[in-house]
Amino acid sequence: MNPEQLVVVALRLLTDLNNGRTPEPADVQLLMEAFPTVWHLPLDDLCRRVIHALSGKVVQDESPLNVSNLISELHSELEQIDRQIASLEQSSTAAKTARPRWVTDDPGTAS
Repeated sequence: MNPEQLVVVALRLLTDLNNGRTPEPADVQLLMEAFPTVWHLPLDDLCRRVIHALSGKVVQDESPLNVSNLISELHSELEQIDRQIASLEQSSTAAKTARPRWVTDDPGTAS
């Protein structure tokens, strides 16, 4: 398998992990066979190392734009996930600071 294909597999696995999907076992097996010395690493770390290790080789390939597009798409998805997390954190904080319905400003009306 050429370096570009391995980078595509690693990006696909990272995308699955970041979107909460279960990665394809065949993709995981492919990376582990291609890089047997780092099979013990967590999957996201393995993918990052594959991408880092092969980035120079892929850039020298005939079609680096495909990989650039995939990296750009992955970056966009990660930004979207970050925005969703921030939104959830804000709503969680707002829920914690909201006053219960039974609390009123007028002490004479409290039950």
